[in-house]
Amino acid sequence: MNSSDVPADFKLGYPGTDPAVIERATRLYEEIETSPQPFETSPIAAHKIESEFYQRAQYFATLDSEFIKVRARAERLANEIQRKKATIRALQERRWRHKLRQFVFGQDVLP
Repeated sequence: MNSSDVPADFKLGYPGTDPAVIERATRLYEEIETSPQPFETSPIAAHKIESEFYQRAQYFATLDSEFIKVRARAERLANEIQRKKATIRALQERRWRHKLRQFVFGQDVLP
């Protein structure tokens, strides 16, 4: 039974369970328990498991360095955003000063 699919409120022997489902599950369990298992490992299965293991090991081995790279990039981008915000504020202040001069002097004055 895959326990991840079992609801939290599941109760063993629930009277509402379909008897045919119980019978089928019981037969399947007995079949699995009584069927002989191979004496030798499958080279294909072993290779697949080994390959997946090495892929996961490689993934975890590089996880720290990848995290450091991503974090450094995030910090660079955050700094870039701050610089651009400061540039925008400076341009807005400059425009405001220009409009103020225009209002006070009544003409287009260069800063």
